[in-house]
Amino acid sequence: MDKKTKQLLIVGLIIAILIAAVSAFIASTDPDGLEKTMEDILPEEILHEIEESHLIESPMPDYEIEAFGEGPIGTLISFLVGTIIVFILALGLGYLLKRKNKNE
Repeated sequence: MDKKTKQLLIVGLIIAILIAAVSAFIASTDPDGLEKTMEDILPEEILHEIEESHLIESPMPDYEIEAFGEGPIGTLISFLVGTIIVFILALGLGYLLKRKNKNE
């Protein structure tokens, strides 16, 4: 990887982290449209059953990490962790595709 590409990746990661950090403090606590519609239409018992019937427990439910409590700090950490995970996955996929193209 050349120097210019590394600089671009670093700048992109820094910008993504800054956006994630700011978003944690300005994000709405109101549910999104689909979740709000479900809450308006479905009875409480069915909503509770749907929430309890998932196969895999989310590591960051409602974009929060429970160890840090509800609020901006838990949200901030979950946004940062998510941003870094997506960055690593995208970088890994890029390397795999680059290697595959070299072999062909």
